[in-house]
Amino acid sequence: TLRIRSTLEQIAWEKAGIYASDKVDKIGPADGGYEGFANSSNATSRWDSIDNVFASASNTREVLGVLERVANENLCRLDTVGDGVTSSSDLGIGGDHQRGNAALAMALCKHATRDMPKVTEERVRGALSKTTWPGRCQTLPLDGSPSIRLRCDGAHTPVSMNACLDWFVDVSGRRRPSCRHRALVFNCSHERNPLPLLHSLRTRVAFDSVYFCRADFERPSAVPKRLEEGWLREPLTRDQKGKSITLADMMAVIPSTKLEAESWQMILSNIWQVLDEYRSEGDVASPEPVAGLLVKDALDDIRQVQVDSIEVLVTGSLYLVGSALVAAGWEEGESGGDIHAV
Repeated sequence: TLRIRSTLEQIAWEKAGIYASDKVDKIGPADGGYEGFANSSNATSRWDSIDNVFASASNTREVLGVLERVANENLCRLDTVGDGVTSSSDLGIGGDHQRGNAALAMALCKHATRDMPKVTEERVRGALSKTTWPGRCQTLPLDGSPSIRLRCDGAHTPVSMNACLDWFVDVSGRRRPSCRHRALVFNCSHERNPLPLLHSLRTRVAFDSVYFCRADFERPSAVPKRLEEGWLREPLTRDQKGKSITLADMMAVIPSTKLEAESWQMILSNIWQVLDEYRSEGDVASPEPVAGLLVKDALDDIRQVQVDSIEVLVTGSLYLVGSALVAAGWEEGESGGDIHAV
């Protein structure tokens, strides 16, 4: 957040820094820049002088506007790509939201290999079906047993968390109706606002156990950890009349001894309990969270649950996901693909 800022438009501007043309010398001021060149009578014969860049059509109009402006400034042509070119079930990476990424990959490959007839759409689709991305919608059995499955995704923004939950609800619910216990292992950087992340987790999935864990490692930060008093003024939810309710309004929910805790994981636990206390009518109450364990200790605790089907969602931080993969004994294998001259 500190590096690429916070709004979608600001993030788009930062990430569009990758847009660059190596043919700027072929389009000079006399051409009137990209727009002047594109509308000129000789554009067709010199169109190869333009570099193509791509973006998903699912972006907001404001984000696409930022991307197009940066592309124009760098003498690039922005092409938007829809996500209907493939089914998520045909991809090696889980999650329906990966369809957009796959569509971008196919568009880029088609453009980059337009003079390589051996690189067919079929071969690109085959490669996408074998693609893996550790820590993103990744599933692995704990201890090699199919009865406990780790579902790992490093989602750490409100948008990516909802995409993660779409995937988790699908794989742990519709595709695995026999699941008897759902556990959450969560942490996020103290630089982030945890409220929207925890609200999505609390309202969308009825977890049977909840752990707020420390990662084995974390990125150094000059930002001091924000303790309870910093979150007391943050609006958490609204009452039935639409009045904003803050954590300060709800302090009676949490024992005073816990409010004095300075651990970031305990702060996350406190916020979770407030969200649980003010849950919607009819929602199932969440069990009291466990705060402060390392991931490996949380997984040891989950192993003691006496049911035959357990789903464990590890999310909120790629550092946390990495700790879970280490604790599970996962190792990245060598790529199974080959490089061929085309």
